[in-house]
Amino acid sequence: MAQQAQRVVTQASTRLQGWAGEASSSCRLIRPGSADELAAEIKAATKAGVSVCPRGGGYSYGDVALNEHNIVCDTSGLDQILAWDPAEGVIDVEPGVPLHKILARVIPESWMLPVVPGTRFPTVGGATSTNVHGKNSFAVGNFGDYVTEVDLLLADGSTTTCSRQANQELFRAAIGGLGLLGVFTRVQLKLARQKSPAVKVHRWTASSLEAVLSSVAEAAGNGNDHVIAWIDCFARGRSLGRGTIHAAKHVDAPLPDGTVERDLRLPQTRLGLAGVNLLVVLGRLIGGPIGMRWVSALKYRFDGRRSPPEILSFPAFNFLLDRVPTWPRMFRHGFVEYEPLVPQKEAPAAFRAMIKRSQELGVLPFFGSVKLHRADDFLLSYSMDGFSIGLDYALSPRKSAVFVQLFADLDRIVEDHGGLVYAAKDHRVAPEVFRRMYDVEAFTEIKQRVDPTELFQSDLYRRLIRAEKNG
Repeated sequence: MAQQAQRVVTQASTRLQGWAGEASSSCRLIRPGSADELAAEIKAATKAGVSVCPRGGGYSYGDVALNEHNIVCDTSGLDQILAWDPAEGVIDVEPGVPLHKILARVIPESWMLPVVPGTRFPTVGGATSTNVHGKNSFAVGNFGDYVTEVDLLLADGSTTTCSRQANQELFRAAIGGLGLLGVFTRVQLKLARQKSPAVKVHRWTASSLEAVLSSVAEAAGNGNDHVIAWIDCFARGRSLGRGTIHAAKHVDAPLPDGTVERDLRLPQTRLGLAGVNLLVVLGRLIGGPIGMRWVSALKYRFDGRRSPPEILSFPAFNFLLDRVPTWPRMFRHGFVEYEPLVPQKEAPAAFRAMIKRSQELGVLPFFGSVKLHRADDFLLSYSMDGFSIGLDYALSPRKSAVFVQLFADLDRIVEDHGGLVYAAKDHRVAPEVFRRMYDVEAFTEIKQRVDPTELFQSDLYRRLIRAEKNG
């Protein structure tokens, strides 16, 4: 074991990024291939006096899975489905299993993951640690609501089983706990019965922000299973916040053979990777403010045409951006997706103020989206009965000071309206703001009990949680 500890200490540094491309750190990357190897690495790190940060697929936008000058534990080697009960819809997996692997296994047997984010590539461990949500949060809640049991490897080397019946407090803190309490070695999920992977998708436009929010709420209450709205952040005046609503309902409809399998695979083009890279080049050409203003206006006009509903596979509807997996490379200097969540009644005023402030400072989001959520009971969970708005900003070194001002202003707007920032997509909110939004004190009390030496850390932990504790 002394040799193992020495190997960890001398692990060569690797430059890792958050998925949005702005946050990055020089980390010591390890990749255990089994639970036993993981336990040995944790023990070695403890002896070496270095901290450990779990990392799944690397799809957190900011610094959740970065750990400057310390260890990042890539769990993608722990990618086995441990048990699957198709009669009950219960599946046990290792933390590195990507969501698409589960979908490929269970869809043919008429089951579905109840909650998935907008990409199929995150791992179960990452989805559990950040308690991800989907376009159906208003109806079914978040990912953690379907985690029935976890095995958590703690700092002292022991593994504890947590559920709503056993170790409930640790269970509520670990789900959405950003990997700061331990490393999941097993996650058990309860899946949803689904006769068909087909969805019927309706699309229509709304001429203002208030009309968009009203339409999303109405669609959510009319039996649709998934609802999301695209927002035109370039429109002004009475048209500010206009957009397109996409509502999908699961239907028992036939799909051509091989449709789901195709939609779960990596995208292919006639030009192969060159075709995908060509899209990146084109995106850079039209991705400036003038180009995106025209794209947004044309999209709104196109979406307003009367069109019949579409029948799509659920993966095709939900994982739209996966068709261009390199799309973040369209932004030379990275991007920020600012995605706050505010109470439903506060959303019209809060979102209007945020878009207007962006327009006033001349840094408009190139993309905006709105979703409706419901609350859960996890300790650091990004959840409430309310609306979220995702605002995507292409960064520029020439406007770095403007962005600092903008995000500080947006944080104030969100806080004034009783909202939350999204830790999985953040790397710049001030610790005092984060503390007022989340119950950091209760979380750190639990961490002190299960990780008194602070073995499990990340750049986010030192920036937001440890900073508050030491302050």
